[in-house]
Amino acid sequence: MKKNRKSPGLENSRFFIFFSVIIIFFKFSALSAAWLDDLCESAGRKHPDLLETRFEINIENEENAILSAAFLPAFKIRAKLPELDFVSNLIKTNLTAYSLLSGSLGLNQKLPAGGNFSLDYSLSSEKLYTNFFLKEKAKIRNNALRASLSWDFLQKDRYYYEKQRITGRLKYLAIISNFKKISLKHEIKKLYYSYLASLELRQLEKLRIDEDNKFNKKAQKKYSAGAISEFESIDFKNDLLISKIRLFAAEKRVKDARSELLYILQLSDLKSAKIKTTPQDIKSVINFNETELINNTAVYNPEINQIRLLGAEAEIRSREYKDSLLPGLQLSADGGVWMQKVFPQKTASSDVKINIMCTVALPGTGQMFKKKSAAALEQTLAERYRLDLERITRILKLNIEQDIQEHERIYRIYLWEQELSGIYKKDYEISMERFEAADITSWHFLNRKNRYFDCLKRITELKYNFLIKTSEISSRYFTDL
Repeated sequence: MKKNRKSPGLENSRFFIFFSVIIIFFKFSALSAAWLDDLCESAGRKHPDLLETRFEINIENEENAILSAAFLPAFKIRAKLPELDFVSNLIKTNLTAYSLLSGSLGLNQKLPAGGNFSLDYSLSSEKLYTNFFLKEKAKIRNNALRASLSWDFLQKDRYYYEKQRITGRLKYLAIISNFKKISLKHEIKKLYYSYLASLELRQLEKLRIDEDNKFNKKAQKKYSAGAISEFESIDFKNDLLISKIRLFAAEKRVKDARSELLYILQLSDLKSAKIKTTPQDIKSVINFNETELINNTAVYNPEINQIRLLGAEAEIRSREYKDSLLPGLQLSADGGVWMQKVFPQKTASSDVKINIMCTVALPGTGQMFKKKSAAALEQTLAERYRLDLERITRILKLNIEQDIQEHERIYRIYLWEQELSGIYKKDYEISMERFEAADITSWHFLNRKNRYFDCLKRITELKYNFLIKTSEISSRYFTDL
């Protein structure tokens, strides 16, 4: 009868522990991505690394704009001042006057890969001819339309290659910017999960210290009544002191996690960010697609793209040197229509001229050998970058396998610890009854109590380690989880 007797106080204590654990582990809410994305966007506007990347992108865009300006049409407007021209001969004397409106409009358009096109239209001034002997007057208006087209075959223009290089660097910087945003979001989620873990662990320590306070008071009463020895009463005092030390460490961890989260978010108070502080839960292990992770990383990983960019630039330089080794062949066409109209006779005449020219330029012997060696060197560098890309891809596959295995390992241990917590909880409840019945010593009872709470602590840490690892894999291999 004595063994089956239960204390009303301890029965209430068991219900208190049970419902507290239920509240801690089953009152979960899903992580809302909306407010987290807003926080990441706000922090990204102030983050130094992201600002530096934006400046680099702006610089490349400005250089690209400078090169692109060479392909915009250039207009040339010319005007002639009035002038007088005296012509004398035996028959007549002519007086020629140019009006202020006389001039021409020219268009010069640079084309890609060494092409150039120009168009010139000139409207010459009216010429007034006066014959003093015959007293006759005539006006002559001259119109001219002239066009020219030149193209450098075999050797591309330097603007062509430079624009290719800038285009590649802009793509790379865009990937860098995107990677930094993803990394920043992961870092924020990591610190956020660490902050939630610290809050949950502090709650566990508070729950443990409440239990220790309760049992310590009962132990001291039992010691005063002579039911337990002095050593057992000291065990309860020591256990309470250790719980206070653990609670102090948990409080410090909350402050540190809060400070780190505030720093990365560039905030002074978490309340203004409306951060959710409810515990998080994991529903089930996530099955990663290894092929998808490899493909995503091959597209968005900065290290891989840097090697790809260096290889592409080496290829561009090699082509540039090879093009310069070829004979320079320039084909140009020049032609125009010149029209003349005379008033008051109203006679008109026109003259059409077309000139076609082909120019061949051979590189010098020394220059040819120098550029040939440079082209071979750049081709060797491009091949080396291709080999580096293959090596990094193999390492990437190995890292993905290891990360997936680590992710699954944390989840399996988490499940095992949950099973252990049920066993430890039952053992704790039984030991509580047996201690009340004086069947076990205080050391055995406190050992089972601490083993149960340590198991709850490990479950909390594993849960948030799992969430952090999930976020890490998501950011490292560019998959949205």
